[in-house]
Amino acid sequence: MALDMSRYKVTSNCIAPFAWSRMIGTIPAETPEQQARLEKMKRMETAKIAPLAVYLASDAAQDVTGQIFAVRANELFLMSQNRPVRSVHRAGLTPESIAEQAIPAMRAHFYALDRSQDVFLLGSDLNRA
Repeated sequence: MALDMSRYKVTSNCIAPFAWSRMIGTIPAETPEQQARLEKMKRMETAKIAPLAVYLASDAAQDVTGQIFAVRANELFLMSQNRPVRSVHRAGLTPESIAEQAIPAMRAHFYALDRSQDVFLLGSDLNRA
């Protein structure tokens, strides 16, 4: 969309918010560490996301397009873009050829299923949120 609409001066960005919601409230918190992490997450207000949304909708952001931003409390992140990492070409792909050839060829490039606390530190900035 960002590419297609740029000739009309239309911008398109993505906001990936970190904020407390009912859905996040369903995350299990069985250990004291998990409970402490959830308590910190409860301080991540949706209101912290609004300034970025307002900025991106303003004339000041007329040259900002095609970006992925994340907002977590008082932090703003620019996220990486999705790009191909590996490809497999086979004439007549079938579920069997995918299972037997494509996935094994790509498996070494799979991303780990990290949780946000594995990637982002829940640091002192959240205590000031």
